[in-house]
Amino acid sequence: MITTSTDVNGVAALDLLAQKLDAEIADFRHAVKSVNQMLVSGDRVGLWLDPRVNVQLTEYDQRGFIPVADLHSLPDLSALVCISYHSDLPPTAIPVYQLVPKRVVLGVGCRRDTPFATLHPLLLQKFAELHIDPLALRAIGSITLKQDEAALQQLAHCYRVPFYVFTPEALRVHEHRFPCSDFVRQTVGVGCVSQPAACLLLEEYGGGKIIGETLREQGVTLTLALTLQETL
Repeated sequence: MITTSTDVNGVAALDLLAQKLDAEIADFRHAVKSVNQMLVSGDRVGLWLDPRVNVQLTEYDQRGFIPVADLHSLPDLSALVCISYHSDLPPTAIPVYQLVPKRVVLGVGCRRDTPFATLHPLLLQKFAELHIDPLALRAIGSITLKQDEAALQQLAHCYRVPFYVFTPEALRVHEHRFPCSDFVRQTVGVGCVSQPAACLLLEEYGGGKIIGETLREQGVTLTLALTLQETL
């Protein structure tokens, strides 16, 4: 209903912008209702694009938004919408609504029956280390042996992202690029899982690059990668 109001009043809508950008927003319903109502009311709502996100805003509907070039020098605004997958944005004195483009993929290796209570905090730790908002997660990948792993299924459900599984043969195409374990090879048929899985996910989403170091803790390996044309 709010989206219809924005259209009638000749202004953009936050939910449609999020959809076009393939972006998530924390507390989606509240954010959309608040921002769209401000736009309809003629309030000054800023729109800032993180330069590390490879998006041409001219391709999207920005009617009613006030363009913002510098977060450290804001014009007079009632609220601000930031398009960024980073979690280290500077604080502001006005309400901020962050559109988080889904640009990060995750390769995972883990011991059988690893608890979700072990896996998820390690992932959040890795996101925090790289200053990336967890809402940026786009897809998860592992080896076919893990297709029924409860913690991985729960993680995909929690973030509402697809869970891909790859055969040992597919993973072996990339394993030569990374440190391998003879024990892992004897167990699952390939010398490492998380890094090759991240590489195969990048191929699914048009390419990109691995970011940061692979996390190895408590029988879990996590490798994050950024899809094509995004910069840290």
